[in-house]
Amino acid sequence: MSAIAAPSLLDSPAGPLPLTGRVAMVDTLRALALFGVIVMNVVSMVMMFMGDTVMARAVPADMVVGVSDLVLLQGKARSCFALLFGVGFGVMLQRAGSAGTGFDAFFLRRMAVLLVFGLFNQVFLFWGDILALYAVVGACLLLVRDWSDRRLLIGATLLVVGVPLLHGLLELVFGALPAPMGEDRADAVIAAALQALQQPHYGPQVMAANVSLLRMIWASDMAYKLVYMLGVLGLFMLGLLIARRGILFDIASHRPLLRRVVWVALPVGLVLSVLRAGFAGGWDPGMPWAAIVTAAYLGLPLMALGYVAAFALLLQLRAQWLVRLLAPAGRMALTNYLASGVLGTLAYHGYGLGLMGQLSMAQMNLLAVAIFAALLAFSHAWLRWFRYGPVEWLWRTLSYGRAPTMWRDPGALKTP
Repeated sequence: MSAIAAPSLLDSPAGPLPLTGRVAMVDTLRALALFGVIVMNVVSMVMMFMGDTVMARAVPADMVVGVSDLVLLQGKARSCFALLFGVGFGVMLQRAGSAGTGFDAFFLRRMAVLLVFGLFNQVFLFWGDILALYAVVGACLLLVRDWSDRRLLIGATLLVVGVPLLHGLLELVFGALPAPMGEDRADAVIAAALQALQQPHYGPQVMAANVSLLRMIWASDMAYKLVYMLGVLGLFMLGLLIARRGILFDIASHRPLLRRVVWVALPVGLVLSVLRAGFAGGWDPGMPWAAIVTAAYLGLPLMALGYVAAFALLLQLRAQWLVRLLAPAGRMALTNYLASGVLGTLAYHGYGLGLMGQLSMAQMNLLAVAIFAALLAFSHAWLRWFRYGPVEWLWRTLSYGRAPTMWRDPGALKTP
């Protein structure tokens, strides 16, 4: 499950920023995270229901692709977005302060609109969306907006590191917390939802299936979901700190720091992710389940920090062509994310092509790549004429209570 809800740096209370190199850098990072999110969503749309069937007929290439997804992408892309959400919040806060405009009411309206988008998406489109969760947790950033850098860093560390460690320790001592919904009941909900989604027509049964799946996801794994929510807040806070320090907007000055993050966070996060993937694949490392889950949660923020630092260095030094290629998709990340969910459900469900369970792991990944490529082309075409993506324009209009000019400035897409 994933979501894209990072406030765009081009959509702030003081108005849209020009697409300068620094802003395009962050939009490019968001586009790279979007790619990972789309891959994991397109795969999870099937694996939730028919994972055993897909893996039973997997060939070695499928196994390699599946392990790569687990180790390199699962949870990491959405964690990158959480960091970028915090960065966007920090930039909007700074611009609102510089312009002398109010911010709290605007941001709460913005999160309220995002909550509506998320609930709509969960009920009518894709059961795995977490935009609503991002909206609720994002609103909590107003509580820490005036914290010092030191306090933000300590608080974020406690949330992304301390909470998983404490959770694992409590499970080791007291055992797993009982879930409101047991495994047998969860399997029954999944089976019923699959039957509904395979019907040839879209209707109330699809909406009911999406709602039942959402309830099942929380009721069968509530303790871990709470740990995840707190981790998201911690990543938001780290993103706010990154924005305050201008780390992603002055790569040259912060290159030593970014390199240290890469050399520490990526290897450690990779080891933890391999441990978690190995357990998911049936390997028994002789460790308690609580320790495995703790490793998985700790690996997510570390890999996200490593990815953001590594790609920031790469894009700033040697890959400006990637900035020009990918930034438009990041600028329209919310539109593209929602569209990818629609395309995925149309590919798999009975009211679309009905490909549920018919594609191999490698083929599902290729489908995700094709969806991303199509949305990237769409983003380039759309932004030749318009200043905002269609959903971004609606989000901004509902947040402000007035519609901004949609047609773009002729020079808005030029990247130095």
